[in-house]
Amino acid sequence: MLKVVVYTDHIEAKVDHAALAGRLGIEVNDPDHDPVELIIQTVQVRRGEEVKQKIQFDVPASSSRRDPRLIELIAKAHQAERQLGLDGSLPDTASIFKISPASWN
Repeated sequence: MLKVVVYTDHIEAKVDHAALAGRLGIEVNDPDHDPVELIIQTVQVRRGEEVKQKIQFDVPASSSRRDPRLIELIAKAHQAERQLGLDGSLPDTASIFKISPASWN
């Protein structure tokens, strides 16, 4: 059994253990558990004429949570992918072997 109730400021979901275990492919030995209850805080947001509910997270997304080193590494990985031709383009052999146009003469 799954029961979902939507309120203006939160969503409540209840699922019994047997149903959850069945969906996960797990065998349940003790079916006498209380249902699993989830409460998700939400906030209403107006988009034109529509009102939508969005999940209200505890910590707002901010640039302080970004890892600049990780972003730098991802950018370098994309650059290497392009240089090696792994993105479907021709490999950039000059940059792979650090050959400058001045050394071509």
